[in-house]
Amino acid sequence: MINLFFSLILFLPLFKNPIASTFGENRSGRYHLGVDFSTSKKDGTPLFFPFETEIARVKVNFTGYGKVLYVKDKNGFIYVLAHLQRFNNFIDSIVFEKLKKEKSNEIDLWFKRGIKIKPQNIAGYTGHSGTRIPHLHFEIRKGMDIALNPLKFIDVNDTIKPLIEKVLLIPLGKSVINSSHFPLLITRDIKEVYAKGEFLIWVKCFDRQNEENTVAPYSLKIFKEDSLIFSIKMDSIIIPLQKKAINLYYRDENSYSRSWIHPVYKPLNVNRDIKIKSLAEDYKGNRDSLVFMINNRISEKALRKVKIPSAFYSFDGIVFRTDNRTRKIYTVLENKSFEIEPFDAGYYREFKWIPPSGFEGKVKFIFESDKRTKREYYVLFSENTLKSIKINDFYIKYKSPFPFYFYVKTYKNKIKIMPYFSVFEEFKIKKDLQAKEYWASKGKFAGKEYINLIRGGTFEIAMDTIPPVFSGDSLIYSENPFDISFYIYDNESGIDKNSIKFYIDDKFVPVFYYPSEGRIELFRKIQLEKGTHRFSLFIADRTRNHVGIKGKILIR
Repeated sequence: MINLFFSLILFLPLFKNPIASTFGENRSGRYHLGVDFSTSKKDGTPLFFPFETEIARVKVNFTGYGKVLYVKDKNGFIYVLAHLQRFNNFIDSIVFEKLKKEKSNEIDLWFKRGIKIKPQNIAGYTGHSGTRIPHLHFEIRKGMDIALNPLKFIDVNDTIKPLIEKVLLIPLGKSVINSSHFPLLITRDIKEVYAKGEFLIWVKCFDRQNEENTVAPYSLKIFKEDSLIFSIKMDSIIIPLQKKAINLYYRDENSYSRSWIHPVYKPLNVNRDIKIKSLAEDYKGNRDSLVFMINNRISEKALRKVKIPSAFYSFDGIVFRTDNRTRKIYTVLENKSFEIEPFDAGYYREFKWIPPSGFEGKVKFIFESDKRTKREYYVLFSENTLKSIKINDFYIKYKSPFPFYFYVKTYKNKIKIMPYFSVFEEFKIKKDLQAKEYWASKGKFAGKEYINLIRGGTFEIAMDTIPPVFSGDSLIYSENPFDISFYIYDNESGIDKNSIKFYIDDKFVPVFYYPSEGRIELFRKIQLEKGTHRFSLFIADRTRNHVGIKGKILIR
């Protein structure tokens, strides 16, 4: 391990570049398994090791890691180099021939006998395959199942301490904090709060290795008085369990590195005066803390009255999050309208509603913006496993193995459904509309079941009848070696990456596709005989609208 450290501090001038993302950050419910090094928004930096290695695996994918190398050293450590522009010429030629043989543009190659790479020999070049911005994603693995924090083995200068931005105390049930059932944001200027009951603790903090980028903290600890109640250090991650990140993070949509960390699953019981301390630390030992006192009593100020009981993650209720333009929300139940009080958490507004005990049926919600424009939503409650509900002449048939809630927006002749994970065995919409899948989120938190409608996307019934659009020349003049640069677009259902096929003189030629740019290039430059050659490109969108392009190549 010591030899590994001293070798890696010599590896790559890139390690002196700014760190854009660090190990252990949240990536929408999975951990970031490596460190992202900036390449100053440029492709083509050569990558090499100061010791002998071998290529154990090569993968080519239009998305994800893009073009990626898995490099093994004599001690069994594996280094992952992702988002590459290209491999070295030898590896490129092996992959190119394999792609041609299989008539595919993507591949995953494992080598029983690794391809030897001598010290200082180039393994590949940095790029932005599979992503938008050029950078190097770098991992160190112990075998294929354990990712190690690269910053434990790379001497990156770091004298800037982390920063704990705020702490969120979340009342459970009928717990009270500062005369309210709503969560309370605790910033650095708040030294004392009043609370009784059970609470969850969320912490928002970040770190910097330089002045340019914020990254997730290496370590976080939470103390109740002098007792440690939570501790985590991002030293290693078991890769098959990397999706457990969803149990640790709630990501602010604006930044992976400024995610909320919600580490205390067992609620904090406030039954006496206590001191709470959060302590963040980077791998160099720079620290920051946020300390406050909880007085175990309700202040003299009268408890705020709310028309409907409300609490963050109330487990038997519905939680809506909207942007700050939403000012009011009403629920309409049995032709009676109730206004629900919002809670502003700083980067979102939240509205909560708890249905009456044993209630089944349809509830309408009205969202009113700051310009007094209104949007209507419906929430459906059911204890049955199979049921059919009518919403504005649309019949929805659904089947689920457990009780569930979901909400739907209807507008003109469209239905929009806005939750997250698929839980349905069956979901059909009638009235000449296509069958579609429904998305919802259900799980457990603090040992209790809940329905989470916080994050959904927009589900819309629509037909795509427009084929993709091609942009490029049908007559290409070129010298050898030959290369292309075509662009394809589809603003409806999107390009089906598996449909892309490129031929020269009726022979399949592998290409690489950059979805973020719509650009297609040859996997590698090729030699063609002088004269005229025919080319053809076939693409389709996700609803199988096809387009074929034919042209000529003139090699001078």
